[in-house]
Amino acid sequence: VASESQADAEKLTFSGIGIYHRDLFKDVELDVPTKLAPLLRVAMAKNRVSGEKYAGPWHDVGTPQRLQELNAAHE
Repeated sequence: VASESQADAEKLTFSGIGIYHRDLFKDVELDVPTKLAPLLRVAMAKNRVSGEKYAGPWHDVGTPQRLQELNAAHE
């Protein structure tokens, strides 16, 4: 995606599932909340990040209401 302009890039969602090398966090202070995205962007600029596009079913269950709706649809 790095070679595409942002306007032409496919919009994807990061699911939050990952395996991270401890070096990604080497400059992070212990017990200090830190956002993951800036760390990943630095690693991406160094071609140190890879990913897989999941093509199966996916549902946003980020709220109790959405989870309840999905559960109801599958009862």
